[in-house]
Amino acid sequence: MKCIQCHEREIVIKKRRLCLYCSQKYYRQHRLTLNQQKTEVGHTTLIKYEMFHEVNFIKNFFTHNNWIHHPSTFHLSGTNYSPDFYDAERNTFIEVIGTRQAFHANKEKYVFMGIIFPKINFEVRDSFGNLIPIEGKQEWKTEKDE
Repeated sequence: MKCIQCHEREIVIKKRRLCLYCSQKYYRQHRLTLNQQKTEVGHTTLIKYEMFHEVNFIKNFFTHNNWIHHPSTFHLSGTNYSPDFYDAERNTFIEVIGTRQAFHANKEKYVFMGIIFPKINFEVRDSFGNLIPIEGKQEWKTEKDE
């Protein structure tokens, strides 16, 4: 059988009766409806990849509209890291943790964030807004600060 879109190549994706090329094209055109959801929160529309804990955090923590979702990317010793939020009222970057496993998997990034950028305010919080302490935070102070 031939692809229903291009009528040239053999079907690879039987569910949609598309060849590989046409299925990739279809996915790129419809990926917002397949993998993402738009969520209206306050003044912002979040396009999220099933990150319900971020939406819960916004509803539970922010009492103002002066915040940015994924504000910037930091380069940390060979890897890139982008905090979830920037709270402009408090001048603080905030990482929202969905699960304990996610916290422990990314804990090194949080520690490096404090070591490499000691002057930047950075917090790790759960989806209810509770502050999560990071072990080794005492190491974040440099000799110049003391």
